[in-house]
Amino acid sequence: MHQRHVLYNSSKHQKRKKIEELRRLFIEFVKFTACLQVQLNHFCSKELILINKRSFVAFQEQILSHIRIRNTKRVIGLNFNQLMKLYGVINEREKCKAPKIIRIAIFLLFSKNGVSQHALAIRTGLSQTTIHRIIQECSTDLIMHARDLIKWPSNDEIITQENYCLSISKGFRAFASIDGKHFRIDHPPNSGVYNRNYKQYFSFNTLFISDFNRRIIYMQICNSGQNSDAQLFAASPLKGFLENPNNLPPLRNLPNTTIPASAYILGDGGFKLMKQVITPYRRLNMTPEKAKFNTELSKIRVRVEHLFGVVTSKYRCFRKNLELAPSNAQRLIAALSVLHNLTLRPKIYATQNQQIFPPIIDPYKTANEFRDVIKSHVNSF
Repeated sequence: MHQRHVLYNSSKHQKRKKIEELRRLFIEFVKFTACLQVQLNHFCSKELILINKRSFVAFQEQILSHIRIRNTKRVIGLNFNQLMKLYGVINEREKCKAPKIIRIAIFLLFSKNGVSQHALAIRTGLSQTTIHRIIQECSTDLIMHARDLIKWPSNDEIITQENYCLSISKGFRAFASIDGKHFRIDHPPNSGVYNRNYKQYFSFNTLFISDFNRRIIYMQICNSGQNSDAQLFAASPLKGFLENPNNLPPLRNLPNTTIPASAYILGDGGFKLMKQVITPYRRLNMTPEKAKFNTELSKIRVRVEHLFGVVTSKYRCFRKNLELAPSNAQRLIAALSVLHNLTLRPKIYATQNQQIFPPIIDPYKTANEFRDVIKSHVNSF
């Protein structure tokens, strides 16, 4: 009876907390919409040369009406909570008289819906030059937060990702996957075939590392489209960063074994095998054990390719050539990578309380020897 009374009181307390949280969110929502209405009225009261004032007024009324009913995902591709996060990142611009929410809507319509700058100019009543400037300003604001949103995980976060990898795979204790992606661009002027890739279209090759929750933890954009993923990795500071033992957790035994293993990421056959980058076996001298290992590795490594599919589906501007100058195209790629992480759910990592592990000397002389040990462990499941 006493236990039932305690459960009743706890559920009642949870309901009260939920009601208070909903009340707080409703008050914030009312204040936010009222602030937007003041900004829009202030904007309309200014003398500003518009291409079509009627189109602009209709556009801002459409945006505000969807915000009032919290149905922003239908018109600009972000739900209300995600829009609030982005609203806190984008800065006010003194030179640009358009309200911040209108600039955000224009940027999202261009990036998420894939609407061209010319079509946006017609829809909003602004000039195409203004549309272009708004896109570049929003991209710059997002990039300024890249260090906070795209950053290398701490040792505790790496260990948490390793445990998650163990729960979704058969014996792998990786913490991330690495791969490259080509983003289509128009042929840059006076560049010849410098940006033509092996698929015979012009692009920027970009190197990504993502954890198994499809969160980007590292990215690097190459100026060329000719370089392969392995060439981009070899010339990047990432290789030396991974080889530095201070940047990764120390060697630890695999669960329920006495097999020591270092922290590592997974890559495809295009990357060079390292102790920190585990790749599949080559077809030469293939055995059933190696083939099984390759299959299990591909099942978990494919998460980074899932990331590319998610990014392309979320930001439809990547489905076609980026009709921007090369530097602006690179800026947009980086900005939308930041926006991808911004719109994800907050990180939920188990705190390890800075657990101290006993020092273990690396017993593996080569990366091949380390991979063979992982293969035996994976095939034992």
